[in-house]
Amino acid sequence: MAGKLLFGLSRLSVWIIVGGVLLWQRMRISFIRTVYFLAFSLFPFVGGMANEEASDPGAFYRMQPGDTVQVTVFNEPDLAVSQKLDPGGVIIVPLLGRTTLAGLNLREAEQKLEELFISEEYLISPQVTVAIVNYADQVFYIFGEVNQPGAKTFPEGKQSLDILEAITMAGDLSQYAKRSEIVIRRPVPDENREEKIIVDLEDVLRGNNSLQTTELMKIYPEDIIFVPERLF
Repeated sequence: MAGKLLFGLSRLSVWIIVGGVLLWQRMRISFIRTVYFLAFSLFPFVGGMANEEASDPGAFYRMQPGDTVQVTVFNEPDLAVSQKLDPGGVIIVPLLGRTTLAGLNLREAEQKLEELFISEEYLISPQVTVAIVNYADQVFYIFGEVNQPGAKTFPEGKQSLDILEAITMAGDLSQYAKRSEIVIRRPVPDENREEKIIVDLEDVLRGNNSLQTTELMKIYPEDIIFVPERLF
């Protein structure tokens, strides 16, 4: 009788332990899914805010044909102009005539125009401001283990995306995607080469990303994203 009682208690103990393990696993999976959801939902907002404060958009984007550019000179209203860069990247500036701005960022364009006004002896100390009124259509490319690979057009008015937005535009990752080694290839202006950036999306989702890493994970026009296939 005592033996049967002990045997029954032993079986009950085993089932209690197994049940506890299964419950813990389910709670763990639920917790991980919750973290993933929050990371996908909040990261674009938090990361975007940090980068907008830390970086100067005018120092990165390089003008190209099709951009509508506005040039103003402080206290010289007659020199203001707003034009679309022609196929050669040229704008016609009062007094200066045809001036190539394609390939320059906003700060470089301002400096170039100021130097031209001075060298041509039109102005002594000009203060030029260059702004982009409308951007030409911008694209990035994403290939590999995503559901809708190919060229993707940036949303109107945006000149950068975080990598999670870019992946969403490609229909999300496939079930075979290797999240820990996503490759971004970025053309380096005037150097005829590409910069290669490796992104560990698992780290991003866990929140293990510094401000510098967050900036590197930004997607810019002409970037190429490749999502490799995991081996197991």
